[in-house]
Amino acid sequence: MTDQITIGSTTESSSRRWVAGVIAAVGAVAVLTGCSVSGTPSAPPQAVAAYKAEQVVKRQKANAQQVCLTIPVSMRQSVDVYNAMIRAYNASGNLDTKLVDQTVTRIDQDLTALRSANDKDLPADLKTQLGKMIAAREAQRAAVASRNIPSMNNTAREMNTARDQFTALCKTYL
Repeated sequence: MTDQITIGSTTESSSRRWVAGVIAAVGAVAVLTGCSVSGTPSAPPQAVAAYKAEQVVKRQKANAQQVCLTIPVSMRQSVDVYNAMIRAYNASGNLDTKLVDQTVTRIDQDLTALRSANDKDLPADLKTQLGKMIAAREAQRAAVASRNIPSMNNTAREMNTARDQFTALCKTYL
């Protein structure tokens, strides 16, 4: 005969498993039911509008800073080319065709940079000032290309004024 040791009865063990199973099932149902969400998430319209407006202002300011840092550097190179052409004219009394062509090419590069900058999402005041610079630069280009010295002097002054206003405005963004 073999010795068997029985701990608890089979009936007792079965009922404990049954109770544990019921508790587990009830717990699972409670957890699943408790985690359900009905409806759609939403935020107050005023908060959404304020957030979007804030993001636009941040983007415009970042673009303004970039434009305010790059345009003056580009324009400085043009001033050097233009001044070299004027110095040669003052020394000889004649406009050097090669220097005129270099100046027109450099002004064209400025106009491309200014137009590209003006296409960015920028604050309105900066876009307006860039528009003034573009107009002044186009007038200066026409004067140089036509080799009209009196017109070159006037358009150079207009360009300097527009550039100085741009620089002053940029101080508010940097």
